[in-house]
Amino acid sequence: MEQSQIPPADGRGPNAARFAPSDCFRFAEHHAPRRHELVCQLWLQFYLKRSSLVATFLKSLSDKEFGGKGSGIGVLSETVQLALFVGNHDDKVTAMRETNDIILGHYLGDVRAARIKDFHYSLVFPNVPPPSGVPGWSGMDPNAISDPVAKSNYLKAIDQNNANELANNRQALLQQINAEVSSLIIKHMIITIQQGVVARKHVVEWMDSARLDDEERKAVNQAMDKSDTK
Repeated sequence: MEQSQIPPADGRGPNAARFAPSDCFRFAEHHAPRRHELVCQLWLQFYLKRSSLVATFLKSLSDKEFGGKGSGIGVLSETVQLALFVGNHDDKVTAMRETNDIILGHYLGDVRAARIKDFHYSLVFPNVPPPSGVPGWSGMDPNAISDPVAKSNYLKAIDQNNANELANNRQALLQQINAEVSSLIIKHMIITIQQGVVARKHVVEWMDSARLDDEERKAVNQAMDKSDTK
C-alpha cells in the first residue's frame, strides 16, 4: 500500500470507495513511522463517523502497548487521540456503544495500572558528563575514553540517562492521558446507562476494569439508581 493509495481527507477521489478503514488500521499497525500521519487522517475521513471502527483500532494499539509491556510514548500519544474520538463521536447503535464502553473502560484501566504512584522524576542530563577523573566534556564520544572500565561506566551512564528520560516522559504522558480521558469515558458509560439497556452487573464489571475511584463509582452508581438499572 503506497502513499498514493491513501484517499484525500475529504473522502473524494478514485480510491475513496475501495479504501476500507480496516486497510488503514492494518497499514498503520505495521508501519510505525507512518502511523501518526494516518491516525491524523482518520478523523477527517467521512467513513469514520462510525466510531466503532476507531474503537477497534484503539483496542489493537492498546493491547500491543500495555499487553507487551510498552515503555515508550509514541503509541501512547496516539491512543489518547483515538479514545477522545470514540468518546466524542459514538455510534447510535446500542450494541456498538456497549462494545465501545468496554474498550474505553479497559483502556482507562490499563492507563491507570501503568501509572506509578508517587513517581519520582529522575534527573536527566541533556549531555551526560564523563566519569569522575576522566578528562573530557559532557556529551563526549565514548570512544575517546581509552580506559575500558571508564568507557564502560560512561556507556552505562548514557543508557541510564536515556532510560530515565523515557520513564519520566512516559509517566508524565500517562498522567496527562488520565486527566484528559477519565471524565469523558465515565460520561460515555453514564449516557449508556441512561439509555436503560445495560445490566447493573455489567456496569460493576466495567467500573472494576476501568479502575474507578470511590467518587467516580459514586457518580456511576447514582446514574444506575436514577435509571433504575437492574
